[in-house]
Amino acid sequence: MIMKIAYISQFAPDDRRASSGTNYKVVEQLGKMGDITWFPIRTPKIYRVFELASKALAKICGRKIYFLYTKLGCNLFARNQKISIDELNKCDVIFAFFNATPFWTITISKPIVYLTDATYPAMIDYYPPFCNLFNFNKNGGYYIEECLFDKFTSILCASDWARVSAIEDLHQSSDKVRCIEFGANIDNQDVVEHTFNYTDHLHVLFLGVDWVRKGGEIAVKTCRLLNGNGIKTTLHVVGIKNLDNKICNLPFVDNVGFLDKNIQQEYRLLLKIISRCHLLLLPTNAECAGIAFGEASAFGLPVFTYKTGGVANYVIDGENGYALSITSTEKEFYEKIKACIETKTLEKLSYKSALLYKNKLNWNRWGNEVRSLFNSILNKS
Repeated sequence: MIMKIAYISQFAPDDRRASSGTNYKVVEQLGKMGDITWFPIRTPKIYRVFELASKALAKICGRKIYFLYTKLGCNLFARNQKISIDELNKCDVIFAFFNATPFWTITISKPIVYLTDATYPAMIDYYPPFCNLFNFNKNGGYYIEECLFDKFTSILCASDWARVSAIEDLHQSSDKVRCIEFGANIDNQDVVEHTFNYTDHLHVLFLGVDWVRKGGEIAVKTCRLLNGNGIKTTLHVVGIKNLDNKICNLPFVDNVGFLDKNIQQEYRLLLKIISRCHLLLLPTNAECAGIAFGEASAFGLPVFTYKTGGVANYVIDGENGYALSITSTEKEFYEKIKACIETKTLEKLSYKSALLYKNKLNWNRWGNEVRSLFNSILNKS
């Protein structure tokens, strides 16, 4: 009997761009387990009106508001979804991707598996949209998410950071919440064996769409130090749409721009650039999981980043790179990279990075664990 899976997401199953390609890869794996029916989440017009009004009011007060996790916002969003309970009941299992809010008004006996890379409590005063919130928004958000999580049969987290928060902050049982790392959002056939060939020119990759949060300035300063101390370096910046001209005009910066994985030519260019580089430098100061870490590992690129959020599940010191203390400056990044070059450690890390991808940071492994979870849930029910 073929399993019937309801997929609840705001993103179309074939969209390779959404969530850096995670949505596409999740659907790809679920498709191996059974037939998928997509139940799209839409943002209601009435919700947008109230959201804009609430943000304008919050700005006047010098604060921010995360309207979705207010009682009014949650109700407006959930009650205006067009998700048929009758159609959901025809499925064996419901899989929800990155948005729990529709379940505020959905009551159903079918098992629900929810996938997330963070919790509301973990994001408060950590990610920019969740900073400087009203106290009622913080407390109300805790309550809303706990109520939502209580409805789920199983909660899949992308990191132990998120898993611990779900258990400790949202009071979910430890056997209900599990961590399964994401893989690289690159097709398996496009991952090639990486031959480490550094001689006298270091090619450094910066891969991210948020210049500030991903630590672009630290990456530039680190590469400036490398160049200034006899290590010829080029920083390849991928993902930034409007990079400041002051950065673009630096002689050691190659500004590639934003690349859309939905466009085959741009996807191929991304693969070419990754395979050309020797390491990924991404000093991100806030990170839930970091798809770039898996993609770098797939191509044997050691990662140099900060130890923050969910990074520890994707960057293991001495295996596929180093996660430095969040207080580290460009000087520490420079010294760590320089030491890895001088001691030939960079080459060893490259080899271990590829192994970590094969053994852990790949979507087939994620899919196998989710299949096992589905079977367990359905056998119990």
